[in-house]
Amino acid sequence: MKVLDHAGIVRETGLPRAYLKRILPVSGSPGKRSSMRKSKVHLLAIHMTAGMLAALTLAPAAFALAIHTAAAQIKIACIGNSITEGTVVGGNANAYPAALQKLLGTGYLVQNDGVSSTTLLKSGDTPYWTKGKLKDAFTFQPDIITMKLGTNDTKPQNWDAHKQDFKKDCLAMIDTLGSMASHPKIWIVLPVPVIKSSYGINDTALQKIIVILKQVAMEKNLPIIDANTPLKGKAQLFMDDGVHPNQAGEDTLGHVFYRALTAAPTEIRRLASPEGKSGRMLSHRVDRFPDPAGTGVDRNASGQRLELKGI
Repeated sequence: MKVLDHAGIVRETGLPRAYLKRILPVSGSPGKRSSMRKSKVHLLAIHMTAGMLAALTLAPAAFALAIHTAAAQIKIACIGNSITEGTVVGGNANAYPAALQKLLGTGYLVQNDGVSSTTLLKSGDTPYWTKGKLKDAFTFQPDIITMKLGTNDTKPQNWDAHKQDFKKDCLAMIDTLGSMASHPKIWIVLPVPVIKSSYGINDTALQKIIVILKQVAMEKNLPIIDANTPLKGKAQLFMDDGVHPNQAGEDTLGHVFYRALTAAPTEIRRLASPEGKSGRMLSHRVDRFPDPAGTGVDRNASGQRLELKGI
């Protein structure tokens, strides 16, 4: 039976409806409760109060485990380089994963697994494979992974010497991440544009990398987050080096990721494992920061106008 937890997320408990109806309180008025019980998804308010915890001691262990699972947050691991890790003042506290966490709310837990200078190439000068946070990501066991790598791969010592290995290494990374016990849904992120070449990072090689990333996404049937198009030509969203987004750029990226991750034909969508096993049903709460002027333009939590044209 499915229930709606305190975070507004629909969960499958795997327990009989009659049993849950005896144990858990139903939200709403008597009339509303009656109509709710006729719906396909039985809406139960699960609040882990002291009284509820005491009641759980009288219930089977399987029930306690189911309730614990139902109340768990949806976990998102953001894999990437310095743009993910955060280079603005405040470091990862002000990087786009932090902005994404604020937008998604308490029903989600976003982990920043970005490491500066890392490459997707195994033979790169700083491969994410050995210098990144793969171990941390596996320990986290996320439900969703966003993979934003490729910018540092454009450096001459990486691209010119090992570009023939990029697709192979990208496919290997997808397989590695997909081997997690949590069966995460993997999103391939198209890297932000290079406004000005710095540190050997250049947009010419990046465009070739983007073509390969799209090919991999198609072959693996994976969704894409386009972080390139929305920031293209917008120097005002970047630091002086033309590579790293500034605070406004990081906030904008947070919204780009948020829009991609929460966009769905219906309010509820299914996460399925790579083997096709049924996943959890998710209901996304939309926490928006409306434009105070009423112009319909997206703004961040501070009311700052966001550059999101073309998304």
